[in-house]
Amino acid sequence: MAVAPALLAAPHQANAQLSQPKIVLEFTMQPTEGSPGEFANPTGILRTTDGRLVVTDRDAPTVRLYDRTGRFIRNIGRPGAGPGEYRQPMPTLFHDTLMIHDGKLNRIDVMTLDGKSVRTFAVPYSGSCCQPPLMAASGHLVVQGFNGRGSVFRRYTLLGKAVDSIIVPDVAAKGEWTFASGGGQASYRIPYAAFTARTMLRDGTMFYGNSREYQLIVTRTGRDTVRLIARRTGTGTPIRPALRDSTSTPTLAGHWEVSTHRSPGALRTSPSWVIGSG
Repeated sequence: MAVAPALLAAPHQANAQLSQPKIVLEFTMQPTEGSPGEFANPTGILRTTDGRLVVTDRDAPTVRLYDRTGRFIRNIGRPGAGPGEYRQPMPTLFHDTLMIHDGKLNRIDVMTLDGKSVRTFAVPYSGSCCQPPLMAASGHLVVQGFNGRGSVFRRYTLLGKAVDSIIVPDVAAKGEWTFASGGGQASYRIPYAAFTARTMLRDGTMFYGNSREYQLIVTRTGRDTVRLIARRTGTGTPIRPALRDSTSTPTLAGHWEVSTHRSPGALRTSPSWVIGSG
């Protein structure tokens, strides 16, 4: 695992820093195979105020603490469903306190770096979602989840009281395969099809957009538009048939009853983005 890329620029190079960042490798962590701190599938890393490192491992699942040189110190919590336990940990830091979101248990576990569970509170309908919670500049914890209309970001106090929510507008046509699974119905996004990307920033604004429309919208409420970032022109990148087939075939294996919902050409071109003014 490569750790802590840094952004370096002299004060008089402020404008250049925005367009030409420099990423510097500080060091690499690779615990010895079979050691207590060995990685299986590391999926997240946080740095504490004193330089120690918190690494989340999806496959174990575990949250581990390392010193600033990458030496293993301890596990924080353990797999399970009780206080101080988790099934799908996605932590963030508030000063040196961990706020561990568990999408499978639909809750937040507040823990110290020595592994003590301080409190646990429910975050309903957060599901096995896609990103760790965010500590907003307002002091609220922002958790991504779902409601009957789609994706939503919910804000909570650090004591677990729900404050408000922002619904993510659905700006992309559904590009999914649906198929019978376990007595119900499951879906899988068609590779390269359009989708809605979204993320929340610490100042409370949200970025969202359709990958095929070549635009990002900045909003504060989910209903207003603070800023629109877009390319005036854009053409899709052709997808080679061999690549398309190799991506799709493993997904469809064993699901002969698949019904396809997609716009023409959804698997023939992929959106092509470039860095520049727009």
